[in-house]
Amino acid sequence: MVLFILVIVVLLCGCWDQRRLKHTKFMVTIGFDQYDEEQIEATTAIRLFQGIVAGEGEAINEIVSGRGFTVRDTLVSLNRKIADDPLPMKLKTILVSEDLAKKNIFELLDTFYRTPETSLEARVMVTKGKTSDYINLRKIEGTLVGEHLADLVISAENDSMIPQQSAQALQSYLYDEGKDIVLPIVKLEEGVIELGGLALFHKKKMTGEIPSEDSEIYMALTGKVERDLRFTEEVSIEEKKEKKKTHITIRVKKLDRKLKVKTNSPDKIEVNIDVKLKADAVEFPPDHLDSKEIVESINKSLSKTFTERAKTVVQTLQEANCDGFGIGRELMAYHPKTWEKIDWKKTYPEIKIKPKIEIEVTGGGLTY
Repeated sequence: MVLFILVIVVLLCGCWDQRRLKHTKFMVTIGFDQYDEEQIEATTAIRLFQGIVAGEGEAINEIVSGRGFTVRDTLVSLNRKIADDPLPMKLKTILVSEDLAKKNIFELLDTFYRTPETSLEARVMVTKGKTSDYINLRKIEGTLVGEHLADLVISAENDSMIPQQSAQALQSYLYDEGKDIVLPIVKLEEGVIELGGLALFHKKKMTGEIPSEDSEIYMALTGKVERDLRFTEEVSIEEKKEKKKTHITIRVKKLDRKLKVKTNSPDKIEVNIDVKLKADAVEFPPDHLDSKEIVESINKSLSKTFTERAKTVVQTLQEANCDGFGIGRELMAYHPKTWEKIDWKKTYPEIKIKPKIEIEVTGGGLTY
C-alpha cells in the first residue's frame, strides 16, 4: 500500500497551473476602439475594493487602456500597466465601437474564444461612439459601469427588447451560413447609457441597424419573446359611429409565429412570416373594453399598424443583407436542392418576404 501511494504521488501533476488570487485582477468590462489606421485601443474596468476593513470595503473601478495591432497585443499592453495579471474570468460585457463592428467583429472576439479563462457568458454589444467614453464613467447611479451595462442588457432581454446573445452563442452564428447575428446597440447621451436599437450583421460585419422603436417588432417576428413584451401604439377606434384616435399599451400573453418558405425554383423564393398575438390591455384611458365594437376596432387598427411596421423591419434587414430570421436554415433543411443552386448573399436581398401580424386583445387587466 505504501509503495502504491508513493507511485501515485510521483504521477500527480501538482499545481503547476495555479493562479493565486492575490496576484490577479479581474476585468469586468472591456471595450475596443479604432486608434489609428493600424492600431486598436482596448479600455478595461477592473473591480477593486477601497478601504477594506474586516472584509468590507467600497467597490471601485480601475480604468486602464492599452494599444496594439491585435487584441492580444492590446492585452499585453494592458498587462504592462497593471501590477497583477488581468484575467477575463469575471468579464460581464464586451463593447465594440460601431467603426470596428463594421470591419470584422470576429477579429476582436477570436482571442477570447482561445483563452480558457474567458467568461463566455459575457454580453457583446455595439456602441455609438468610443467605448472608452462609456467605461470612463466608472459608476452610474452608484453601480459600477460594468455591472450596469450587464444589468441593462439582461433586463432588455427579459423584456424581449433585444435577442438573448452571449459570447458563447455568438461564436456558432458567426460560421452559420443560414443565419446572421443581431446585437444590441447602446448609446450615451448626457452621461446616461441607453439602448439604441439593434445592430445587423452580414457574416462578421455590421451592415445596418434597426432603431430602438422597432426592436420589439423584430423580436415578435422572430417568435422568441418573453411575457414582458409590451407595446404602446396609437389606435383608431369607432364608438357610436364616431372615429377617434387614442393610445393603448398592451402586454403579450401568447405569441404564435409561423415561418413558411415556398420555392419552385432558385429564382422564385417566397417567405411568409405570420405572427398571432394575444394580449392584455394594461393601459387604455378611454376604457369601455367590455364593448365588442371598440375591441374589434382596436384589434383591426393594431394589426394594420404592426403589419406595416413589420414590413419596414423586413426591408431594413434585406437592405443590410442580414438573415436574422434564419431563412437560410429553412432552405437548407427543407429545400436542399434549391439551396445548392443559389448564392445566398446575392439571393437573400431579392426574395419576397411577407410579414403579417394579427393582434387580439383578450383582456383589460384586473377589472375585466
